[in-house]
Amino acid sequence: MTSTVLRAFALFTLFVIAACSTPGGKRTAVPSPHVKVGEPYQIGGRWYYPAVDPNYNRVGMASWYGPNFHGKLTANGEIFDQNRLTAAHPTLPLPSIVEVTNQKTGKKIRVRVNDRGPFAQNRIIDLSMESARKLGTLDAGVAPVRVRYVGEARLSDAITRVGQRERGQSLASKPPSRRSPQVAQAAPTQPSNPNLVYTSMSAPAAPAAPTSFSRSNALYVQVGAFSSAGNANTAASRFGVGAPVSVEQGRRNGRALTFVRLGPYSDIMSAQNGLQTAIESGFVDAMIVQEVVN
Repeated sequence: MTSTVLRAFALFTLFVIAACSTPGGKRTAVPSPHVKVGEPYQIGGRWYYPAVDPNYNRVGMASWYGPNFHGKLTANGEIFDQNRLTAAHPTLPLPSIVEVTNQKTGKKIRVRVNDRGPFAQNRIIDLSMESARKLGTLDAGVAPVRVRYVGEARLSDAITRVGQRERGQSLASKPPSRRSPQVAQAAPTQPSNPNLVYTSMSAPAAPAAPTSFSRSNALYVQVGAFSSAGNANTAASRFGVGAPVSVEQGRRNGRALTFVRLGPYSDIMSAQNGLQTAIESGFVDAMIVQEVVN
């Protein structure tokens, strides 16, 4: 083989590799749609636990994605079409149908979950560009939503090329699996103080604590951590008289901080309502935490 041919082959190989590389690790390839739950995985130091969860009904923030991934493979082997009603979720089975409600307007849409994500700032769903447009959250970029699991999606409706006609969000012919759901939770990354550990919005269970600790049943919504006590008090005052808000001193990574939180709540649904209140008050990074007593 001559050097010219070798150079041509090398350039062709580099072209193929470059053509298959896209942001976020997505690749252009032949679609191979399949049902997927998946094993636990770690992104950005946080653990995610995919699980069958027929009772999934959560409040949180939605983002959206589009052009950078248009035409690329989704996590279950479909093709992402930014103009279809689809979404990405960190833990729900793929493909699934979920109902997404715009918490500010009450508008609802059903979307096909066929991808994994988002993985930033405790957001709970990543909508396709068209889904965000239909829901009225496109211009805002990030918006408070409620996500409710509806059921398994039909694999026969898998998106295998861009530009397909929207078939609607159809459920599988068989009923959703009723297996006991695994706990979908994220490992703590920045514990706020020695008495708190983070828990996901998916269950009122915290990641494993040292055996010398015992758990209380109290849940809280951590609104924020402030270096200034004055700023913390200002944040707390936004919830009005009578709100179950507290201001506490603590430390994170050796820094003295003031923590604002809502609660305590006796069950996860009450805590989710508290989280919704915090988000609607402008604290988009609020999260549910569970107290651990030494």
